[in-house]
Amino acid sequence: MMLPARPKLLLFCALAACTPANFAPEGERVYAPGVAGESDVDGLIVGHRLMAAEEFELALQAYTRAAGRQGLNVDTLSALGSANLRLGRLGQAEALLRRAVEADADFVPAWNNLGVILMERGKIAEAAQVFRRAYATDNGDSDLIRDNLRLALAKRGNSGYDQRKRTESSVWFAAARGITCCWAAAPRGKSSKRTQNMRHPILHCTALVGVLAMAACDRSGEAQVNRALQDVNVVDETNLNDVMLTVGDPDEAVRYFTRASENDPGRIDLMRGLAKSLVRARENDRAVEAWSEVTAHAESTADDEVSLADALIRTNQWDRAEEVLDGIPPTHETYERYRLEAMVADSNEEWDSADSFYETAAGLTTRPAGVYNNWGYSKLTRGDYEGAEELFLDAIRNDRDLFTAKNNLVMARGAQRNYDLPVIPIDQVERAQLLHTLALTAVKQNDVTMGRGLLREAIDTHPQHFEAAARSLRALEDNVTN
Repeated sequence: MMLPARPKLLLFCALAACTPANFAPEGERVYAPGVAGESDVDGLIVGHRLMAAEEFELALQAYTRAAGRQGLNVDTLSALGSANLRLGRLGQAEALLRRAVEADADFVPAWNNLGVILMERGKIAEAAQVFRRAYATDNGDSDLIRDNLRLALAKRGNSGYDQRKRTESSVWFAAARGITCCWAAAPRGKSSKRTQNMRHPILHCTALVGVLAMAACDRSGEAQVNRALQDVNVVDETNLNDVMLTVGDPDEAVRYFTRASENDPGRIDLMRGLAKSLVRARENDRAVEAWSEVTAHAESTADDEVSLADALIRTNQWDRAEEVLDGIPPTHETYERYRLEAMVADSNEEWDSADSFYETAAGLTTRPAGVYNNWGYSKLTRGDYEGAEELFLDAIRNDRDLFTAKNNLVMARGAQRNYDLPVIPIDQVERAQLLHTLALTAVKQNDVTMGRGLLREAIDTHPQHFEAAARSLRALEDNVTN
């Protein structure tokens, strides 16, 4: 009797129609890639569902098919890297995720998962920097990334980890592989398509598992981790402050420190953070007010006075900046202080004092290229072209990529009617730009024929169309014709 099979099938379909969704409750479903042949289903969506079902090999295949259709963009690179990470193929995963963050530096999941890989490969310092970048890009909204950053900072701060025996290192590796997976939308500001469809796994290093695993091998390790966590404190305080002041968006940093200062008024570290963020955001007038409040605080230091003078110079308040600098004890000798003193002396045309301050500032820093460049420009404005040329060369020797010093050097040589390019490290574009500067200098000194030849050489040298030089040459030829 085969007839009952059809009623059973109908009953089965009827029951399926009554269920709210598929056959399994939410969180227990397994999704397969589908039947062979063309499909309208997004391979990334299929791969993400397979990742949730811990079918990592099938997920990798789905991601590979998606990459074949969409190309290697940030979504497919990040997905392929995450799948390889869950399969333990750390080298491939790291390479893919590095390509993903190069393709889109604002894609938080890729940054976080790259940090997880670096942790597992023992690159703790770099992992901490990557987690900082992920946390700052996400504006501190992710608890998972915050916990990853906490663990990385704790491990980096504990030098004892580096000296552990091989067996204990493998325990950490096993503990780190005890990761949990959550699904996070793409960063804010992306297209609605990515927000709805391109959802990537963010891998969470389970700090508690790692700490417990290591405690089984060495009870003193637990105390060291606890001390490290106390030192780094809560990441959304001291360490997040550092993140906001370095890689964070300047405007977002201003909003962050404004909120933090309002929630905890009188904390001088937050007041300093707000003042520094305002300088980074180029809100110099507000920065002056913020630094004035910092210097009025009972815990302010001489460095705060220097920062106030810097903000005043940025707003062209030279006299007031000089008053602030004069009020700083002479025993406070720092690079920033003497750099500002030199600038103030320059503005007052106190050349001997300026030279003394520039020389002192150059001796107080390991990167004096900027000081030499400013000092050389001071000499250039005084008409001391030979002295300026020597200082610009010193600046280039200390920083071969400082194009401002190269351009100033050419101006100093041109002022002496020396129209040959100096022997310095330059690429083809820089060579064309320097020839353009030399040409303009020659024209200003009525060496029109020389200027015309230099402009033509600049246009011929530049690998692309050099509009500025071409425009100058047209203007020069039209003027001669008229």
